Amino acid sequence: AAYKYLDFGGGVASFQARAGSLLYGGKIEVRRDDPEGPLLCTCEVPPTGGWRKWTTVREALREPVSSVHALYLVFRGRRGRLFDLHSFRFLK
Repeated sequence: AAYKYLDFGGGVASFQARAGSLLYGGKIEVRRDDPEGPLLCTCEVPPTGGWRKWTTVREALREPVSSVHALYLVFRGRRGRLFDLHSFRFLK
């Protein structure tokens, strides 16, 4: 998923997501400026027992991010439907 021209303002230090997964879960790679760009963090989404059974995952960024950048969320895991992403946000 690509989000261009996000303004991170004075800086953010962590990523938080709400997601649900029936069986397998997966990973969310948070990357800056390109789908193969610098890896900011990787969040593990565990199986929650349902597509709409949400859990919150949070991970510190490897380095703080500020100003305007493109953001790419790269989803990895087993084949098929990994998880449903309800929302995400960045925290200071």
